[in-house]
Amino acid sequence: MPAQELKTIGRRIAEELFSQGDLAVADELFAAPDEVKRQVVDLRRALPDLYGHVETQVVEGDTLAQHVTFTDTTRRARFAMVHILRFGADGRVAQLWSLTDRGAQP
Repeated sequence: MPAQELKTIGRRIAEELFSQGDLAVADELFAAPDEVKRQVVDLRRALPDLYGHVETQVVEGDTLAQHVTFTDTTRRARFAMVHILRFGADGRVAQLWSLTDRGAQP
């Protein structure tokens, strides 16, 4: 899959899945969406006004790494995450690793 397509999928995950809470995106883009959907529901329950902005994306082969800054104006929260997504042959996310930096400042 071309690098630009992987980047587009990564942006959809940050913007549509996490920011908008559209769980159908997980069903569409992840090979095994149940755990991801549970995490999104839990995160949006705690931070209902969550918005993710993709800062940087890097693609190598079938893997996308992206740095995303999340904010929530209701709870005045701000944190950064690094998502590393490995795509399967079907173009869906086969593996997801994420690291959270809760020390990010506004």
